[in-house]
Amino acid sequence: MSIAGARTIHAFIEGNKPATFGHPLWSLRADFRMYRMMLLGQLEKEIDKLTEAHSVPPSIKQ
Repeated sequence: MSIAGARTIHAFIEGNKPATFGHPLWSLRADFRMYRMMLLGQLEKEIDKLTEAHSVPPSIKQ
């Protein structure tokens, strides 16, 4: 259900095509990497590292 909703939003509201459609294997690899980090408890540390590296304001970081 959520994938169908995301496709609809991208196509009709945003007027673009998600990169996932053009690069499905890279997308799948990234998904599995994220799931692995989540299961091992490393995802929060990775998010913190990336938000610092890209200067994301604290109000956006949740």
